[in-house]
Amino acid sequence: MIATKRIVPSTNQSVFNPVIYFGGNTAKVDRWPQNPDGDYLTLLFSINCTAFQKEISRDFPSDGVIHVFSTYSRQNYFLDYITYSGTPAEFKLITSGYTTVIHSEINTKEIKSPVASMPRLNMELVDDEITETEFSTASFISQSVPNGIVAADKLSAEYNFFCQVYSSDFPEPYQDALYLTDAIGYLFLRKGKSAGEAPGIFFVQTA
Repeated sequence: MIATKRIVPSTNQSVFNPVIYFGGNTAKVDRWPQNPDGDYLTLLFSINCTAFQKEISRDFPSDGVIHVFSTYSRQNYFLDYITYSGTPAEFKLITSGYTTVIHSEINTKEIKSPVASMPRLNMELVDDEITETEFSTASFISQSVPNGIVAADKLSAEYNFFCQVYSSDFPEPYQDALYLTDAIGYLFLRKGKSAGEAPGIFFVQTA
C-alpha cells in the first residue's frame, strides 16, 4: 500500500492560511507569470510551506508559499502546451513557461491576478492509502510515485514527486482547468534547488 494525504475541500472555508488551497485571485509574486505567448497564467493551487511542515515531514521548503500556475483558456486549445509524456519537446514546452512553479518568501507582497481567476477553495489533508497497482484519480500528496504516471523515471534524477491533482476537483466552473475534466496534473519538486532554479515542474497527463 502507498500512504497518501488525500486533498479534500476543507470544512472551514474561512481559514486564512490553510495548508493548501485551489484557485484564488492573488499570489505572493513579484509579477504575475505569463507564458511564452504573452498570456497570463491561471493560479491552480498554492501550498503554505510552514503549515505543510507541521502536517508532513519531508524534503520541502520550511517557509513561504509555493504557487502553481498553468496556461488556461476557455476559447483556445492548450492541452499540448501543458502535457508531458517523456519527450524532450514536451519537457521544453512545460519548462519554458506554459506552466510555472514559484516559491515565494512569506513576506512577499500579494498582487492580484490580471485575468479572471478560479474561485478560491480551501483544502485539507486526510490520511488515505492506495494500492501499488491502483490508478487513482484522487487529488493527493505522497512520498511515493503513484501508478499511472508516464515517464516519471526520466525526472527522478532531479525531481521528487510531490502530488497529483484531478481536474474535476477544481471549483466550478474550472473543472476544465487542465483542459479535460478527467485530466490529472502532477507536481514534482526539484531536489536540492539552487538559487535561480525553478523549485519544481507541473505538467498534465490524460488517459
